[in-house]
Amino acid sequence: MLDGDLPHMSDDAIRDYLKQKQDASMFTVTVNSEATIQKGSKTLHLMVANPERNSLECYVEVIHKGETLYTSPLMKPKQYIQKAELSKPLEGDKNKLIVRYNIVYQGEIVGVQETEIMAVTKS
Repeated sequence: MLDGDLPHMSDDAIRDYLKQKQDASMFTVTVNSEATIQKGSKTLHLMVANPERNSLECYVEVIHKGETLYTSPLMKPKQYIQKAELSKPLEGDKNKLIVRYNIVYQGEIVGVQETEIMAVTKS
């Protein structure tokens, strides 16, 4: 164990670093548990938000069977999306998707949260 200040960091830098780590650990996600898509379409209808109580930005990825089908623009707190244009249509009537929130601070990912949702195909 070492005593003293963290190397190469000012007191302000240490406070800033600890605050962003705390903010990332308290990050809240808002996403509906079910999304819809028309058969043959690539437009997924879902609500994904970066709630007002968050202090960090994020972007969202929609993942199906390990493949990223959508990446959102960077969302500030109080911003949301209602649809995602997937890179390819989904097969079948129901598909499990992962919505991955990438929590960003000063251009770097400082946390990740994932939520599983169901995509239901409408004919």
